[in-house]
Amino acid sequence: MHGTEEQKRRYLRKILTAEELWCQLYSEPGAGSDLASLRTRVEDRGDHFVVNGQKIWTSGGLVADWGLLLARTDTGAAKHKGISCFLLSMRQPGVEVRPLRQITGSEHFSEVFMTDARVEKTDLVGRLGQGWEIAQTTLSYERGGSSLARVTRYAAAFRQLLRAVRKLRRDGRPLLEDPAVRAKLGGERLGQRGEAGDVREKCRPANAVGHDLPPRERPTAVTRNVGLKMLQQFADAHCTCH
Repeated sequence: MHGTEEQKRRYLRKILTAEELWCQLYSEPGAGSDLASLRTRVEDRGDHFVVNGQKIWTSGGLVADWGLLLARTDTGAAKHKGISCFLLSMRQPGVEVRPLRQITGSEHFSEVFMTDARVEKTDLVGRLGQGWEIAQTTLSYERGGSSLARVTRYAAAFRQLLRAVRKLRRDGRPLLEDPAVRAKLGGERLGQRGEAGDVREKCRPANAVGHDLPPRERPTAVTRNVGLKMLQQFADAHCTCH
């Protein structure tokens, strides 16, 4: 949506064929859930940009060839408006990737340190200062897809629960005839339909940026909360039926 035709020709085919692997360079120490507080800086050096800063919890950073980088380009602007988006080569002397070993022994996440790393002018995505908008679009597609998958899984689980209450009996009567059970099941079903519609609406490309919406209505916030809310509703209905 935001890339130039030149960027699309250069990168998309190799992304699809996995000839080049990518990571997201978003989160920083002190700027995780509050991403707009990021401090990684990009300076304009005339014919190229220079990056200095640190990213953390980067999935696949150890194997990535390129990273989608969010960095601050205007320290005088409001924190959401001074961020820009760049395509950063991970295979250059100015980029150091350190693995983060988890208790399981895996090293899927990493820290990324950028010291005078170079970004070509042609690898600016969108306009300067448009990074927050681009990040919202990216995260909406990412989280929107996973949230819709959760909606589908919970719908399948609800059908299994419904089959069970039709077979189970309480005091000699089918469990489905219990008013409390019917109320919980009805509420759960309505909740599923409402949440699914909310996810679809918020994740439409036309609404994907969401940068001018209140925090609780932004696509990333909506999709992040859907799974938790539906899981709570389903667990409540399940407990009532048992």
